[in-house]
Amino acid sequence: MDEVVFFLATRLARAGVTVAVLHASPEGGPGGAPTGRLGRQLLATGVETVQLGESSGTDWLRRWKPDVVSVHGVPMWVLCAARQFSIPCVETLHGMHSLFDANPASVAERGRLLTAIVAVSELLRQQYLTVNPGFPADRVLTIPNGVDDCHRTPPDRHAARTRWGIESEYIFLCLARHSLQKNTYGLVVAFDDVATRHPEAHLLIAGAADDPVYLAQILRLRASLRARERIHLRNYSPKPAELLALADGFVLDSFLKAGPLHRWRHSTQVYQWCSATSAAPVSRSGTVENVDTSSAILLVILFR
Repeated sequence: MDEVVFFLATRLARAGVTVAVLHASPEGGPGGAPTGRLGRQLLATGVETVQLGESSGTDWLRRWKPDVVSVHGVPMWVLCAARQFSIPCVETLHGMHSLFDANPASVAERGRLLTAIVAVSELLRQQYLTVNPGFPADRVLTIPNGVDDCHRTPPDRHAARTRWGIESEYIFLCLARHSLQKNTYGLVVAFDDVATRHPEAHLLIAGAADDPVYLAQILRLRASLRARERIHLRNYSPKPAELLALADGFVLDSFLKAGPLHRWRHSTQVYQWCSATSAAPVSRSGTVENVDTSSAILLVILFR
């Protein structure tokens, strides 16, 4: 979600749209400054970026009074403040997990504060309308995730493997966050079975450690497996193209966007893989088959 907000904010600013980003957090950042990596990067690019709690965040919205707010999983107070100041709200639904076991009454209450909804897959759009049938269907749009074409330059595969000390090993790569949503625990279990039959195989998972408790479970699991020396758990890499270049197999995580695999050829990771190597990505992941901006001011809101 944070990567999507970063992508939107930087590209819209480049297109001449006035953009600001509010990270709506319970406590806010020190002096309102962003504490996250991407928030700090946004601020460095010249995009106004703040991290605020309810009181100061509401005041900030009142002062800014944007033409439209693009919200990504924000708490209800943001929607209420936008309604109070007559600011249209467009919410982006990033995955089916956000509606699992959702209370229909709560979803409907939130929907009454929204002007429109963007779903990243058609199946997700249908799921939302099933949970909240009272929301106008023509105001729920399907827009698949885009691709950052700045990452299209393929690095040197030989140089990348040499830098990482890789010789004849076969490297499976996954760029998923270490979280329940991405099911990295299940991937590690599955790889142990593969590794017993293929001694040259290694698994590299390089993703942000969003859930320290979940990551600790994965570390305990790895310690108990036969192939533990060939399971490499790393943090987020600022150079994913290099990892994609050195890898032999790309493992899609069990994402819950619910887009058919053919649509996900446009996803950032798959596109970067195709740019970085001549090998074809193969996966049996958890997918489900199935304004004129010239004068607009856009406010992108992030909450994690």
